[in-house]
Parts: sequence; C-alpha cells; structure tokens
Amino acid sequence: MNRFSYILSTVLLFTLSGDVSQAQGEAAQWHTRYAPAVAQAKAEKKSLILIFTGSEWIEICKTFETDILQQADFLTQVSPKYVVLKLEYPKDNRLPAELAKEYQLLKDAYRVRGFPTVIMTDAEGRPFGMNGYQPVSSDQYAKVLLAMLKGREIRDNAAAKAETATGVEKAIALVESIPDLPGTLGARYYRAAMEGVITNDPKNQTGKVPSYKKQLADVDYSSQMQKLAVDVQYGKMIELTDAYIRDQNLKGELLQKALLNKLDIQQKQQNTAGAVQTLLEVVAVEPNSHFGKSAQKMLDSLRAAKIEEELKP
Repeated sequence: MNRFSYILSTVLLFTLSGDVSQAQGEAAQWHTRYAPAVAQAKAEKKSLILIFTGSEWIEICKTFETDILQQADFLTQVSPKYVVLKLEYPKDNRLPAELAKEYQLLKDAYRVRGFPTVIMTDAEGRPFGMNGYQPVSSDQYAKVLLAMLKGREIRDNAAAKAETATGVEKAIALVESIPDLPGTLGARYYRAAMEGVITNDPKNQTGKVPSYKKQLADVDYSSQMQKLAVDVQYGKMIELTDAYIRDQNLKGELLQKALLNKLDIQQKQQNTAGAVQTLLEVVAVEPNSHFGKSAQKMLDSLRAAKIEEELKP
C-alpha cells in the first residue's frame, strides 16, 4: 500500500464511526464526511466530487457557493453520476478535532494548495480530473464536471488494454491510463502505471519516460524528507537534498526551490554560515527570478543585522 492509499484508508477509519446512513439515503445530497460518501459511491457505482472550499471567509468561494453549489440544478444534474463531498475549511480551523484531522488528511492527500479546489475521483480515491471556480452558470458547471467522466472512461479502457499488451504497445496504453493532473499528483496515484511505461519503453518512444522519472523522483524525495523531518534528522535532510539536486541535475528555478528547501533546514539548525552560502547559491543561479530576488533580500537583511551588531557600543 503506497502512502496516499494509506492516507485515504486512515480517513476512512476516522469516519467509519460517523453517520453512514446517508449512504442509503436519497441520491441528491451533500456529504461532509469521507466514509459515507465512499460507501455510497461504491454501492451505487459512482464517482466522487470532492469540493475543498472556504465559503465563510474567501470571496471567490462565497461566489462559488451562491452562484453554483447552492443552485438546485447543480446537484440534480451531477448526482446520477457522482456522489458529492463538500469540505468546508474555516479560517481559524474551528472544527471538532476528529473532523479537522480528517479534512487535513484529505487536503494533504490531494495536495490542495488553495480554495476552491474541485477534484473528481473514483471510489478508490484515485483522481481523474480537477477544476476550480469558473464564472459560468450552475447548469454549465455541472455539464463541465459530467464531461470529465469521459476522462475516467479513457483511463479505464486504456488500463484494460495495457493488461494484455506488451512492450511499447503496453507503454502507450499505460500513458493513456494516466490522467493529466498537476504537479506530482499523477505520480502519487498512478505510480505503477508510470513505472510500467519506464520499463516497457526503454527508447522513450512515448516521449514520457524522462517526465515520469522526474515525477517519481520528486515524490520519493518529498516522502523521504517528510519521514526525516518527523525524526528531526536535519543532517540527513541536507544530505538527501544535495543528492536530489545532483542526481536530478537540477537547473534554474527548480534548483533554486531545492536550495531553498536546504535553507529552511539550515535555519532550523541555526546554521547561519551555511544559510548565507545557500542564499548566495540561489542568487547565483538566477538573480532576477522570484526566488533570486527573495534570496537577495534575505542576504541584505542579514548583512544589515550584522553591521548593526558591529556598530553597537
């Protein structure tokens, strides 16, 4: 079981004690807990819509809520094919402890960075589409989400084809079975398929092998860093980051982002000399990038603080 299947299993365990009677209720309804939503999706062979939102405090979420989600035709249209789960995140995290933990697990599992975020998954939790707010009618928005089911159909048909194919034909089918998802989300939920492409396409005829290798390496780096952070193994985190930079031959802003990870660790170590060296490296990569300018500001601040200290009587 990979880490993200484990997270979703943990969410199910957290919510099994909740009211599962919703799963047997009428189809057109809003769920607020993961386990009842999954139970209904499995029982009725439907997909899920997960809506991550903050309608109490974010204006665009408020608009999304009133103009689309609260309109009766939205739920009426999507409910024959989807079970809908709405996850409200209050500004000050005013949630019961168990619910707060569940919502945080889901937010982490799908790498949600902003609200509103809309994710379509199967009943096993594998995402096949993402969306956000769009300034359209509730009717149009419902049709957009329903159209995304075509992506799941393509995924499933391609995965079935890959089971009986070999070599490059298998790799091509596996590529079609991996949805186009942002960041490393594809690698987190479709790792086996990506590894299958790499194995069956040694000459990179699909054109996807380098990208998949990079995504898998990024996921592994992130996962290992999280484990080391739990044990406060800062030295090993720096070693891992240096190895990641070297092995992936990072350049440009990707290199700067990795170096800033290293900087964060050095700051926790209170390693001022190491932090200054890392900031200089970030600036040297590309001084005019966003990361380069931020690093230069930090260097200027450190220099000013040092001069001020030296001027004290």
